Amino acid sequence: MPEIVYEEITRTEDDLSEWLKSSSIPIKKIDENVTKCLQEIYLTNPIHKFLVDNTKARSLADPWVIAHAISEGAIVVTKEEKVTALNSKKIKIPNVCENMNISWMDDFKMIAELGIKFSCTIDK
Repeated sequence: MPEIVYEEITRTEDDLSEWLKSSSIPIKKIDENVTKCLQEIYLTNPIHKFLVDNTKARSLADPWVIAHAISEGAIVVTKEEKVTALNSKKIKIPNVCENMNISWMDDFKMIAELGIKFSCTIDK
């Protein structure tokens, strides 16, 4: 997980933050290659700047997730859906991934591809 995503999640105090803080998920630091990949994202298409919502300081980690994926040859997993409206100034992670020829999938597809099975039992 990119360090900036870790910081974004752990900035709040909720169940996800607490779980992440106690997990052993490896945290990836930003290095020179990742920074070059980020620059490539913005140079490839001017619309990519709309991935981050600067007015509300949201989605700040999104371009870094894609930059890490480029750097590591990884697949981006996101809950976001592609924006398909032609007149939209918004752009989402799947749009940028497709523009950059980066593989991406949603979390449900990742669960299916990894063969993760969930089960539930009721104690009596």
